Amino acid sequence: MNASREKRVFEAADAAYKNRRLRFTSNQNPSPEPRQRALDSSPKPQTAFSPQPKKESYLPSYQRARDRGKKTLVLDLDETLVHSSMEPVKHADIEMEMMWENKLCHVSVLVRPGALDFLERMTKIFEVVIFTASVSNYANPLIDGNLDPNHYGFFKLYREHCTYKQNVYVKDLSRLGRDMKDVIIVDNLPHSYRLQPANGVPISSWYDDKSDRELFSLGSFLENLSKVDDVRPFISKIVQNDKVNFKTAHAIFAIDEEENKDTEMSSMPSCDYSTSP
Repeated sequence: MNASREKRVFEAADAAYKNRRLRFTSNQNPSPEPRQRALDSSPKPQTAFSPQPKKESYLPSYQRARDRGKKTLVLDLDETLVHSSMEPVKHADIEMEMMWENKLCHVSVLVRPGALDFLERMTKIFEVVIFTASVSNYANPLIDGNLDPNHYGFFKLYREHCTYKQNVYVKDLSRLGRDMKDVIIVDNLPHSYRLQPANGVPISSWYDDKSDRELFSLGSFLENLSKVDDVRPFISKIVQNDKVNFKTAHAIFAIDEEENKDTEMSSMPSCDYSTSP
């Protein structure tokens, strides 16, 4: 058999085999579409994913006995309560030393007017947390040794507790483990509370102005906030363009106080003074 004839024979045999296979497949499954639809509609195997671990809260889940039922006040440190410098400062309120980049450095600290009285007042009506973007080896001795003479024992959070986002340190209040309606943060940098802006109360940056009285004004405002159910709608009304409008705050809380007085008066039992004893 020559090569061309042999090739034709093999091609014919191969075509016949393929034709028989196609007829057999068609008889077994004349309509492949329903079978495919059945496969498509069959339950897919479930892929097991490990749930994301819940982030640990920075504060204990329970409040200390003296703080039970209080709202949580978060206070920034630098340029809110104090101003610190590694350069010599005349008439510094505090002189301290700290390790910085493996060197012992001298730090001069100025305390904002009214800061100590403000802190003492706030501890009576709030669970107080001092949350700073500074390092702990600076902030910890400054707070414990100089800003807490009555040994209240502030909760302290540092740079390592911040979230570094878009080149700035952000303080994520959700990590406190407290209901957001009960949390207030006071900070001179609004980007610090950008994740929860409705909870943020701005304060001007302070460096050395001895005539500054902002903490005195802020104390009364915060005291009123401690009495409301949800601080956020009040903050949204009173904070405008990253500033506290104290006139608006006074008006809002004055109205609330008058309404409370009216409620108290209406709930008092009426007395009949027409009959003499």
